[in-house]
Amino acid sequence: MKSLSVLYSKKLFPSRALIYLILIFTLLNCNSAYPTNLESRDEKLSEGNAAFGKFKKDHSVFEIYSMYIIILIILQIGSLSTLYVILRTFIRWKRVDFSLNMTHKLPFYMALSDLIIYVALTVNLYYPLANMKPWPDHSCKIVSLVFFYSSLSNMILVGCLAVLSYFRVCKTMYYELGIMDYKLFLLPIVFPALISVPAWSHFGSDQYWCYSSRTSSFIPLTLLYVDIATLTISIFCYIAISYAINVVRSRNDNNNHANNENNLFLPAYKKIVGYLFIYILQWTPVMVYVLIDTQQQTSMWVYVVCFSSLSIGGVLNAARYISNEGWWLKKENPEIASSTFRTDQMASNTVTTKSGQTETVSSQWNLPEDETNISSSLVEKSNKSSMETGTAN
Repeated sequence: MKSLSVLYSKKLFPSRALIYLILIFTLLNCNSAYPTNLESRDEKLSEGNAAFGKFKKDHSVFEIYSMYIIILIILQIGSLSTLYVILRTFIRWKRVDFSLNMTHKLPFYMALSDLIIYVALTVNLYYPLANMKPWPDHSCKIVSLVFFYSSLSNMILVGCLAVLSYFRVCKTMYYELGIMDYKLFLLPIVFPALISVPAWSHFGSDQYWCYSSRTSSFIPLTLLYVDIATLTISIFCYIAISYAINVVRSRNDNNNHANNENNLFLPAYKKIVGYLFIYILQWTPVMVYVLIDTQQQTSMWVYVVCFSSLSIGGVLNAARYISNEGWWLKKENPEIASSTFRTDQMASNTVTTKSGQTETVSSQWNLPEDETNISSSLVEKSNKSSMETGTAN
């Protein structure tokens, strides 16, 4: 029995020895390869920390902390302002049978997209403030991607809203946007996603935050071009809508305010113009920063001023909303609330043609059928009253 076990072990020895040799060879290769991987990783980290290290040498610790703290405080104020607008809109949405008109959806969409940007910036800036070093390489790319995507979505969304408002007011055209306005969000969601695919390799640690690699200008140039296009469209629509409102106001003055539909038309679209103007104020300084960043000569305090203006945009949006709608919803009867909503909806459904006549069209933000019937009856009554006034004159 013992001899058999010895013979069996002798037969298995070559195979065991081969396995041991393979394991030893693998361990030796792993041990020799591991330091080189560490060295390459350290080199990547040192490249990511080089700009931040130079930044710490050029500025004192107090200045660095002041920069991050100022921006983060203003970001939190802007976030609270956007949350206020979102909460107010949600409460109003529930009180008016889950329907909203354009004058309430525009600030809501702007506040929601601004909040996503503010959260992305807060996460982006908190890590270097807490650790005094930039994000790790892969995490920095993800943080940069979130900010890049949310910024492009915000710009394109406001541009789409500006174009819709322009066609609605100046061209008496409207578009059906589908359930929950899903057609409105197709371009702001799809286009940034397509741009983010080639932009992935260009994300990295910037001097102050995770934004773009210092050796590439793809990210700042993309934001610059989209921002310029959106600002140009918004300014054009802002001027055109303002001119249309002034024309209607002058006609009302000449007719001694006899046209009730135009009187409803004015305040509704004056609100829309105000929200578009806030977007112009919000993103113009950021465009200046992006333009300077393409030359890689951005000053620390230019960075503070530009991104503080981005946060202040949410505050201005909330202030404009309060001036239009009041600080809080008043405790009133449901019938009064619904009638107020129908009046607002009738105002946003009323357009003025070039001949000076008013027409009522169905809104791209649909009402229930009974609400639409009541709204149309109100318009018919106002038309009859205006005709009777004209006959009496």
